[in-house]
Amino acid sequence: MLVLSLEEMTLDDTTAAMSALSVVDKHALIGTGDNYNEQKGSTTPHPAAQSTEDATKATRYPKNLLLDIGGRMFKVARNTLESESGLFRSQLSSLFTWTPEPDGSYFLDADPDLFEHLLRYMRRPEVFPLFYSVMNGFDYDLYNRLQAEALYFQIKKLYEWIEAKVLVIL
Repeated sequence: MLVLSLEEMTLDDTTAAMSALSVVDKHALIGTGDNYNEQKGSTTPHPAAQSTEDATKATRYPKNLLLDIGGRMFKVARNTLESESGLFRSQLSSLFTWTPEPDGSYFLDADPDLFEHLLRYMRRPEVFPLFYSVMNGFDYDLYNRLQAEALYFQIKKLYEWIEAKVLVIL
């Protein structure tokens, strides 16, 4: 048995350890037998012995996702979400299970108008949002609400940009 300290553990080591701990044999819990394979009459390995690669494959999400954000549908590439949002990186990892709705979409209870701005940013992170009109000036309320959503969705670069710009403008 290999034992690693927390400092030596990689993300793969952590994922493997958590995957192994999360697999539970329901027969062992209710005491219906001593050996999983004997009960099933098979030579397949016990679920806990499966590799983390198998576990990762089993929890993979489609390449393109249909998100239901507050009742509005957004079709987006999974890698777009994972590359910019810590929340989606975690949610779409093998550590979590996110069950799709009957129509195949994944629901999030969030403001779809704000999410549209976040998604626009996630698709083109080099372009920051500008909420300004000659008549009304800067829309500080919208910046404030978008910053709160950026914090929730863990989009650090956008959050910090809004923070810096609003402080300069004020």
